[in-house]
Amino acid sequence: MLNILCGNITSLKWLVIIAIVIGAIDFLVKVICFVAWMVRKITRWPQNLMVKYGRNSSKNNVINTSTETVWAVITGGSDGIGLAMAHEMASQGFGVCIMARNLVKMNKCLEEIKEKYPNVETKAVVCDFSQVCTMAEYRKIVDNDMGGMDVGVLGLNAGIAP
Repeated sequence: MLNILCGNITSLKWLVIIAIVIGAIDFLVKVICFVAWMVRKITRWPQNLMVKYGRNSSKNNVINTSTETVWAVITGGSDGIGLAMAHEMASQGFGVCIMARNLVKMNKCLEEIKEKYPNVETKAVVCDFSQVCTMAEYRKIVDNDMGGMDVGVLGLNAGIAP
């Protein structure tokens, strides 16, 4: 009966070998894709955000070719991760606007940034996010203190502790 279905045993052996090879190649491709995916997720390559979001990026289908400052607005930028982010944005050429509660602390941080990156513009905006409850209040702060700024990056690092 087997002889009628498959012709002879040697052709069946070749079919099995071909199926095993195709399965092995498929498995190998899937393993390589998984490893590549893991490498992309685990490692974070540095990105030039000024190229992506800055002067020469397309915003609203208009190319910004002016020499105006492109700002990175960082909430909670007076210490910790926010301060590190402010330094990184300054190193990439963004103007740095820190929003935090303590003006003295912000000015000290902005002086540090200005010392290290003298061509970078800096700005401090005093804002206690534990007191800002509505979008209208937030919009008022943005309009009053940052109106007209070309914001390329927004880093939200402010936290509220009980």
